[in-house]
Amino acid sequence: MSRKDRFQRAIIESLEFLGKEGKKITKTAVIGNARFEDGKPVGRTTLYSRNENTKEFVHADLLRLIDEAAAAQARKKGRKTRPETLMDLRKTIADLRRENSKLVDQVVEQESRLQAVSTDRRGDKNVIACQEDELYMLVSIINRLTDRTVDDFVEQARRYSLKYRNDPRLSRSDAEVERYLDEIRYSRLSHILTG
Repeated sequence: MSRKDRFQRAIIESLEFLGKEGKKITKTAVIGNARFEDGKPVGRTTLYSRNENTKEFVHADLLRLIDEAAAAQARKKGRKTRPETLMDLRKTIADLRRENSKLVDQVVEQESRLQAVSTDRRGDKNVIACQEDELYMLVSIINRLTDRTVDDFVEQARRYSLKYRNDPRLSRSDAEVERYLDEIRYSRLSHILTG
C-alpha cells in the first residue's frame, strides 16, 4: 500500500471515529486524531500539500469529504453551515448597501432643501434649524456606518459640531444619532446573530 493510500485511510478512519464518537468534526480534529497503522501521527501539512505543477490540493477529495461531514454534522445540530452563513452575510451586506444608498439620497435631498430654505429670504429660522439638525443626524449615521469614508459628510458633521458645540442641540442630535444606530443594528443584524 502506498504512503498516499495509507494517509487517506488514516484520515478516513479518523473522520469516521469522530463521527461515531459525536465529537466536533474539523480539519484540525481529523488530522490530530489520524494515525498510521503503526500508531504514528500523520503530518499536519500533508493534508494541505499541493501539486507542484497544477498548484491544486493533492488531497482535495479528502478536504471536500471533511467539509461535507462537518456541514452534515452542523445541520444535524440545527446550525447553519459555513456556506449558508456566508450567503446570509452577503445578503445582509447587500441590504446594508441598499440602505446606505438610500441614506445618501436622503442627505442629498436634505442638503437641497436646506439650501432652498437658506436662500429664501422669508425662511423661518426654526425650519432652517430643523433642516440642519436632520442633515447632521443623517451625515453622522452614514459616517458611523461607513467608517467615515465620505469626506464631505465628515466635514459637514465637523462644521455642525463646531457651530453648536456649546448648544444643547448638539447633544440632542447626538442622542438621536445613537438611537437610530441602535435601531439599525438591532433591526438588520440581530436575526443573523441569533439565527
